[in-house]
Amino acid sequence: MDATVTQYGNALEAMIEMRPTVGTVTLLLKVSRMLQPYYGKLAEHERSRSIDATVQVLRVYLDRAEDITIGIASDFGPLSSLLARLSPRLVDSLALVRHQSLAAIHFAFRLANAYKVWISPYVISFQSCFFNAWTLTFRVMALIRTQAYFALRNSAKLIWTVKDVWIRMMLKRLSERWLKQVIYVVNATFYIREVIEARLPQCQIQTYLSALFEMLTDRQSQVSSAAAQLLTHSLTCRGDTLVHEADTLVTTILARLPEVHSCVQTYTDLLAALVAFAAHQQTVVCDVMLRQPLPYSFVFSCKCDVYVLRQLLDAWECVSRERSLFTPTLDYLLELLTGALEQPYDIMDTGGGNSVKIVHVEPCQYTAGITEVIKSGEPDWSLNERVPTLLAALFHMICSVSDTQFPVVVKENKDGEHFNIYLIFKQTRTKQPLIITPELRRSAEKPAGLAVAALKILFSKLLFHFGILVVLHYRTHTSAVIEDMNQARGWTECLDRDMFIDSITVLVRSLVEHRPDWIEPLARAVMDKASNEREPIRLAAVIVSSALVRKSPDSSGDFNEKLLVGCIRLLENSLSDQSLRIRKVRHVLIIPSLTFQLCVRGLGELSECCSGAVADRFASMAVEAAMGGLDDLGDRNDTVAMESIISLNKLVSKTNDSQLHSILRQVLLKIRPCFEKVESGALRAASFSLFGELGARVGGDEEFMGHLHANIVAILLHLNDEDEDVRKACSLTLNQVHSLFGVGTLSSIVEREMKGGRQPFSYSAVQRDLASVLVCFPSSGGRRSTMNNDYYHSALSFPDRVNQYALTCSNYFKSSNARIRANAALLTGHMLGVLTPQLRATISKDLIFSSLVLLLKDPEDVSVRIAAAKAVGSLHDFS
Repeated sequence: MDATVTQYGNALEAMIEMRPTVGTVTLLLKVSRMLQPYYGKLAEHERSRSIDATVQVLRVYLDRAEDITIGIASDFGPLSSLLARLSPRLVDSLALVRHQSLAAIHFAFRLANAYKVWISPYVISFQSCFFNAWTLTFRVMALIRTQAYFALRNSAKLIWTVKDVWIRMMLKRLSERWLKQVIYVVNATFYIREVIEARLPQCQIQTYLSALFEMLTDRQSQVSSAAAQLLTHSLTCRGDTLVHEADTLVTTILARLPEVHSCVQTYTDLLAALVAFAAHQQTVVCDVMLRQPLPYSFVFSCKCDVYVLRQLLDAWECVSRERSLFTPTLDYLLELLTGALEQPYDIMDTGGGNSVKIVHVEPCQYTAGITEVIKSGEPDWSLNERVPTLLAALFHMICSVSDTQFPVVVKENKDGEHFNIYLIFKQTRTKQPLIITPELRRSAEKPAGLAVAALKILFSKLLFHFGILVVLHYRTHTSAVIEDMNQARGWTECLDRDMFIDSITVLVRSLVEHRPDWIEPLARAVMDKASNEREPIRLAAVIVSSALVRKSPDSSGDFNEKLLVGCIRLLENSLSDQSLRIRKVRHVLIIPSLTFQLCVRGLGELSECCSGAVADRFASMAVEAAMGGLDDLGDRNDTVAMESIISLNKLVSKTNDSQLHSILRQVLLKIRPCFEKVESGALRAASFSLFGELGARVGGDEEFMGHLHANIVAILLHLNDEDEDVRKACSLTLNQVHSLFGVGTLSSIVEREMKGGRQPFSYSAVQRDLASVLVCFPSSGGRRSTMNNDYYHSALSFPDRVNQYALTCSNYFKSSNARIRANAALLTGHMLGVLTPQLRATISKDLIFSSLVLLLKDPEDVSVRIAAAKAVGSLHDFS
């Protein structure tokens, strides 16, 4: 075998001597695959012989080279490949391989110098000294064994598990010896990388890096680790010059991470290379990582058939934990998200006049990236300074994608393909990667779920933020914010297109109480974009401003009048906004500005005085805004009307008398139709509540009394409404207006049966008693016993209203709600059944009775027919 190897070497020498050019050397080393493929073989003799043959080829070529011209400088082509493949071999487990690798590197550098200038005696002398020094170093390293590194890793755990003191002492000494040996290996990589960076031409850096990537998968972990360290150093030194190769480099690093994951040292060194390159090409690194499929905890590559569970998360973590990269990375992602929200979705026609909004990939990518940076970044004051900006961006995200959904099918390029690079500088044609994966649709549910996840991570991260002296204070307050959102189901409701406004309001008001130092910067961040062309961006500004009207603190939690005035002015300017959602929100928000009670620490009555002045200052404008909402032409679903009525309900107590009387007739006319909005129980409840508040405020005003008599029937009918809120509102309204009738018996019934707004025990009995009071004479028999002696005097108060009440009841016979029809039938019977002959003559009998007969045949509900039969039974005196 030795003779065969010798003859093999002689043949290589002969080939070089026949044609001593760099092309022959390149052919023997790489193209013909005669030598380089064997550098990483598992068999020691294969590695040793291939590298020894490489040394022989380089030595002969150095002596016989014919293509080196004096005075003409050029580059030695194979230098980069030799350095990348042999430098990691300096830590090979076989001492002979380490020695031969150093010799090959020595000849490669000599040839490189020869190509630059003809070798002078000085250069030869310098190179000889360089070679002798390295030879001596690696002869010492020949004592190192492969097991030293692994034993060192395991010894620390073993030392603390052994109870015998003597054995523990020996293991500690042994580990120290192994540590010194490992340091030799690290020093070898450290010194050679400095020499390479000083001598490797820039034009060969691509080939050098490509070969280093191939060395990452070497069978020896120390060799692959050395390759990763050399890669890290090259990217550290030359990262700013690798502009055109940056995208491919990052893509390749991410593709190699799963392949080296089993080798911990190589894996960490490769992540260090990514961080080193990010220091020079931070935007490119972020862009490439953002292009990976979502969610980052579950990435599937159809091309390589590999599941990546942790590698991309580790990449984000390493980049984020680098303090010099955390701030610019977060700012860059926020800038990208802001731009992406200018057009975050496409509208897709689903047929039949329907359409859906399909979210773009970019907002999802950037929000997921922000989440990882927040989660993995080192928490310091720079994060706290950016919390308001982060909150504003995430609010914009939620508002922009609240009514969108994930795409089911990813659009492809025109040709359906694109170039996806997995090996550095080698392009392979693959399908476009799937970024919105089925796993993301299952985990995030809706696009807004990505922003909600970012908010959760942000507040969770801040639980462990700041220094020791203030950590308990801020952890308590930040946890209180999370608790407020949990109790209000805010995280879940943020995903609802109709309820996310309330959820954001809950979050902002919780921040007002627990983190007032963020409020003013947050308000400024959203208010700066209040005039943005996009409706969701303006909507976020209105939501935040509305939440701050109730209480506007400064950084210390004290009352901030300037902020409050700014919020109200913004809402005032939004009155003419073309968006229905914003017109709706503005009414929700402007109400608390006039009913709020500022709870400012340490100020007491002074804060109350200041809040009252601000409320009086803007009361007129708030009332006008609410009145304008009642006439909103674009309010097809009565959403703005409901919010306006709720607003007026709270504004009544703050409005001055002159303004209240000027709008009284218009308000009363506007809310009367709202009593019968079958499709909205909330609107009915708000309307009855406003009617009661107006009665409590204006008292016996002639205008209001006319509407009171016109609406008392509606109040009595809806006292048994299907909606509990409506029933409660009617009960409260009766408590507020019963005294205006001036009938003691009516007041005693209301106070006895419905005091404080509670529901009557028996609706039928209460309706019978109240109906008897509203007409002229009490019913006979036992029912009269429920009345007091004032009854006979008070019953004669409204004889002229009897026919009006009866006709109003008959109008409800056609209600679309079965319960209201039944209530109207019973009320008709209770009122008309106790009338005197004189009053019976005033009743429009034909109209009322014909309508009542139709209820006996009601096709929908048997309860209506039963109620109609009872009413007919009460009308025997009309026969």
